[in-house]
Amino acid sequence: MGTPEVSEFLFQLSEEYLWNLYQISQPSSVIIMSSPNSVYKHLIKHFLEKLGCQITETISSKQPVLIDEQKKVIWTYHPKFLALSKKTDLVQKSCKQYIMK
Repeated sequence: MGTPEVSEFLFQLSEEYLWNLYQISQPSSVIIMSSPNSVYKHLIKHFLEKLGCQITETISSKQPVLIDEQKKVIWTYHPKFLALSKKTDLVQKSCKQYIMK
């Protein structure tokens, strides 16, 4: 329950694992659904940097979805949070506009 404690070793292992998954699977798009305040924030930031992604901001209540069209990356909140904050429709609309291009 709650936020797990993440050691430096676990962080590095997770970062390497995520990057290897990305390289092996060669996805056509990446959708990240995670809070910007979670223990995963630094992992996400490092992953985006490694991709050369232009997303330099962090998602917020004013900007609940960020999209890098060139790298085909979408970062938004977890669906449960979006539902609780009543942002689901806004995010779905933004994502659909991107996908339909």
